Amino acid sequence: MANELLSSDNLIDWLRQQPPEGEYTWSDPVFCLMGRYVTDRGRPQDLYGYNDMPNYHEIAETKPHTFGAALQRAEALKALPSPASFEAPVTEKTRDLVTVDAG
Repeated sequence: MANELLSSDNLIDWLRQQPPEGEYTWSDPVFCLMGRYVTDRGRPQDLYGYNDMPNYHEIAETKPHTFGAALQRAEALKALPSPASFEAPVTEKTRDLVTVDAG
């Protein structure tokens, strides 16, 4: 259950069901975003895995601490291309540039 629970899609689904103006307390482990999410959707032991939630800190720690704002951040982050799509292929030319001795 924890792996399913700690997915962006499931958090976004839950956030869509919350009142947009509803507030959470970032610094309170019971009333923080994850505490409230786990209370609704998971088990108490699932709370310990919040660091496995993709972009959790960017979604929950950033102000304002309302469900509507967290939903906007979560949807915006989910829409970004994956970091792997930014990786440039390593060619012999780029390999030479990286390994040149600057000394």
